[in-house]
Amino acid sequence: LLNNITTMPKVFILRMRFVPMIDASGMYGVEEFHNQCKKKNIVLFLSGVDGQTKQDLKKFGLIEAIGEQKIFPNIDAALAKAEEIVFNKK
Repeated sequence: LLNNITTMPKVFILRMRFVPMIDASGMYGVEEFHNQCKKKNIVLFLSGVDGQTKQDLKKFGLIEAIGEQKIFPNIDAALAKAEEIVFNKK
């Protein structure tokens, strides 16, 4: 996905509100996407993460790898934080 974008974003929000659970292949997909974002200096946020999905991400070590402060319960919270980064607020 990131290889097809000509202008790299500062922040990418991966919405996961309709993800009730995530299996190993999904975990590796998120991990790989996170690694690509890091290489391109893109901040990755996950929004809508709760319940079983959050437990699975934690068990796999992705919450720790991505950073607890980059995991949001909803898109509004993620967008507010992204706005701070994009417009250098705070």
